[in-house]
Amino acid sequence: MSDLFGTLRELVHTGLERELDRKRLLHLIALQNEADPDLYREEWIPYLEGVTRDLKVPLREVRAQDLDHWSDLLPFAKFSLYFAGNPVGLEAILKSPSFTRVTHLELHRVGTTRKAGLAIARLIASSPRMAHVEELVLDRNNLRAEGLEALLDSEHLGALRSLAVNFDPTGPEGGEAIAKAGTLPSLERLVLHE
Repeated sequence: MSDLFGTLRELVHTGLERELDRKRLLHLIALQNEADPDLYREEWIPYLEGVTRDLKVPLREVRAQDLDHWSDLLPFAKFSLYFAGNPVGLEAILKSPSFTRVTHLELHRVGTTRKAGLAIARLIASSPRMAHVEELVLDRNNLRAEGLEALLDSEHLGALRSLAVNFDPTGPEGGEAIAKAGTLPSLERLVLHE
């Protein structure tokens, strides 16, 4: 057994719930993959797949442009994806096979107009690839009440445990949409910050 694998086992044994421990894990993975990619694929990936299966938090936060790279390197991992860009880029991300690894999605200023905000909400709500996302943070996307209603009525957000809509004026209509919503069975946390 290599020294790196021994260090890996010690780290996994102590737990990976802390961000610092996950960063150490990613550093070890990078070292092993660089030293011997075949050994990493043959031994490390199966081991890591088993020991990270019950990890409650995403293993790594990634940017959209890095999602495919990290999905290839960590095919067993769950990711947190931060996206700030245009709606066309978001649509491409939602179509990516790598998106199935994302359990936490944060969108920042993707919808710059009221029309774009509603389009973003409808895109998210209508995407079957959103079915595994557990946490959704929408920050300054001009969703308004109509966008919030589209999200709350989605049949593809059944795994969503946490929804945060920040700095998007939803008004009393947003409150009414929340009161009528019944399609998010796993939702435990809802944050509306105008």
